[in-house]
Amino acid sequence: MLSSLRARLLLWYTLILAIVIATFASTVCYLFWRSLVADIDEGLRSSAGALVQGLRPTASGDFDLELPTEYRQSAGAAASPLTYYAVWNREGELIDRTPGDFDIPRPPGPGIVTRDRRRELTMMGASDALVLVGRDLAETERDVLGFAGTAAAGGLTALIMSLLGGWFLVGRALAPVTRISQAAAAMTAGDFTARIAVERTENELEQVALALNQAFDRLHLAVENERRFTADASHELRTPLATISAEIEWALARERSTDEYRRCLDTAQRAASRVRQVVQR
Repeated sequence: MLSSLRARLLLWYTLILAIVIATFASTVCYLFWRSLVADIDEGLRSSAGALVQGLRPTASGDFDLELPTEYRQSAGAAASPLTYYAVWNREGELIDRTPGDFDIPRPPGPGIVTRDRRRELTMMGASDALVLVGRDLAETERDVLGFAGTAAAGGLTALIMSLLGGWFLVGRALAPVTRISQAAAAMTAGDFTARIAVERTENELEQVALALNQAFDRLHLAVENERRFTADASHELRTPLATISAEIEWALARERSTDEYRRCLDTAQRAASRVRQVVQR
């Protein structure tokens, strides 16, 4: 099947379309992921700002921390909450953190990073305290994977529909080539009147069809001339050959005189000369 021009064109068309769809879907999924992460970063900045404002140093060197609503969790909170926080003083001692047994390593300084499928933002607070807020990216990853699945299903549907349409369009585009092939096959079979319907040929193949029709015309003319020559030569050769045959039969019928043999040979020679003239045309 792949040996046909139609199949090869469709294969290239499918390959290019699949690459385009995959590139487009990947780009959209990446932009969707970046959009979700940007929203998370904005939320983390807002939460970190609220924690920094709620962090107040005391006269004893400790800190009072007024937690935003989203971080007010009971002692029985989940071991890995969706959002979490941690605060360190300038000596690197942990002051407070979200309850749970999951690890929150102290960052080297302010910034925002992705670590262990978590997004973490760190800000400096009062008295050089270090405030970290984070968010688990598991839910975000599920959203992106769901969107990617939807995009893949849509891309596959579009690819299948494009394949069906491409099969039809490629077949229609190659229809003039089929007509040219049919006309050539008819000529090979002996139908020298077969011609390509130029009015049904696409513009790109019109010049090819015209050139082939002209070649077919010349071939048809050459064949007709050959047939005509053969018929004429056959007619013109029939009489001198009959004359030669009759003279030989007459000479061999009985003994003849020298003059009679000479006359017979002269007649045969004239007939042979006429045959030679016909052959040399």
